[in-house]
Amino acid sequence: MAYLPGFEHDIFISFSHVDNLSASGQPWVDQFQKNLEIAVAQRVGRMGLVKIWRDPKLEGDQLFDDTIESAIRESGLFVALNSSGYMASEYCQKELRCFHEKADAEPGGLRVGDRWRIYNVLLNNIPHDQWPKEFGRISGHPFHASEDPDDRGEPTDPELDKKRFREQLKALSDSLYKMLEAYREALSKPARAESAQPTPAAQAGAGDGGLAVYVADVSDSASSTRKRVVSELQRQGLEVLGGVPPPYDAAGHREKVQECLKRAALSVHLLDQYAGRTIDGEPERSYPQKQVDLARGEARACWIWVPQNLDLQEVEDEAHREFLNGLESGEREEGEFEFVRGLPANLVPQIVERAREIEKEGAAEGPSGSVLLDTHLRDQLHALELSKVFLEHGIQPFVNPQADDPTQNMDVLEARLREVSMLMILYGSVNRDWVLNRLGAALQLKVVKNLPVQSFWVYSVPPEKEAAALEFDLGPVQVHLVDNSSSPTLDPALLAPVFEKVGARGAA
Repeated sequence: MAYLPGFEHDIFISFSHVDNLSASGQPWVDQFQKNLEIAVAQRVGRMGLVKIWRDPKLEGDQLFDDTIESAIRESGLFVALNSSGYMASEYCQKELRCFHEKADAEPGGLRVGDRWRIYNVLLNNIPHDQWPKEFGRISGHPFHASEDPDDRGEPTDPELDKKRFREQLKALSDSLYKMLEAYREALSKPARAESAQPTPAAQAGAGDGGLAVYVADVSDSASSTRKRVVSELQRQGLEVLGGVPPPYDAAGHREKVQECLKRAALSVHLLDQYAGRTIDGEPERSYPQKQVDLARGEARACWIWVPQNLDLQEVEDEAHREFLNGLESGEREEGEFEFVRGLPANLVPQIVERAREIEKEGAAEGPSGSVLLDTHLRDQLHALELSKVFLEHGIQPFVNPQADDPTQNMDVLEARLREVSMLMILYGSVNRDWVLNRLGAALQLKVVKNLPVQSFWVYSVPPEKEAAALEFDLGPVQVHLVDNSSSPTLDPALLAPVFEKVGARGAA
């Protein structure tokens, strides 16, 4: 699920094969993507929320196939790594034209406010008059050091020219973040959010991991109320799931509803005197009724609303009258669902209040299934690889890159520690004292601020460390160690104790 509602990928990276070749060290495009993923994740607050896609198998003679075209059409933004090789590649130009044409035909087009959905990232100092017309009037984001118009220069080296690369990366990630936020808001407006019976994925408003509310199907007479509720909930920052049906057949419908219920913290059902459309293949039940049935057994929290002045004795459909009577007055298990009579004007505040209560109940139990990866800037690429493994095991990672002074940014560290059950400090290019100081600062915050973090870990990455350098003592608090410093590649098997501690799914 992408950060932008209605898309599978947030950002498509288009690049020339020649720009990712490397005689030594890391290929440039690989490094660029890894650093960009971390920089954007820092802005949105979580790893894995923003989906960045590029073709990892791109080769010089590859054809523009259905996979590439599909990825482009399912992407919200397009980042072109513009270079001499990019300008000479018909393959790259075709990707650019494909995105330009599809985006221009979408509601809202290529422009979001004063921002353009195509990003021109300049790996070489290419004159403006040579840029493809698809870039429009955008200024471009330089990733080179050349200021001489006659000198095309070379891509900024992430290792040899770290300061310049970080400055250029910050400018690009800041711009992408602002565009993502502006575009997400635009996509969540009523005209977009409720058009053409969107799918559950198309109605997602807050991205994976957000507080999600499932708004069930309604009768035609309640459709305008549902549209208003969906729109206002999205403006409140909640993720809204819905748009079911389609599918219309009983089995497919059940599967889609169950998919939504698994993701949602709260299931909302707006009922009135009309039953709604009957299910294909299951005529004794309407779609709204069936969704109530499913939610009663599977939703984490089920909230059923009817108009305050609804007189059940005046409901003409006998089966629907009995259905509503059973909900309001029939037997139910404790906590199975809430039945509410109310005014339409109070609907959204009531739903938001209930959703926030559920959120607080979860917070009161203490955060689980989440880890803060505290790392020096020099080791943040290791943090990215580690994040991917955690996400695969259902653990939400937060990445917190720091500079040389381990006592800086204590406010940021405190805020992050409030969201996690585990702290893991990466021990790579930094010295042992840096790690000890970060552990000490975190422990002090836990005690003084009564933070919920429960366990402390050190994850050692290359270069290889001697045994004495891997000893950490915080007195009464145990520091767990994972030593991956002797291998340049991450070994997920070493993380089995971590997965067991967090209680993540798929633990090795």
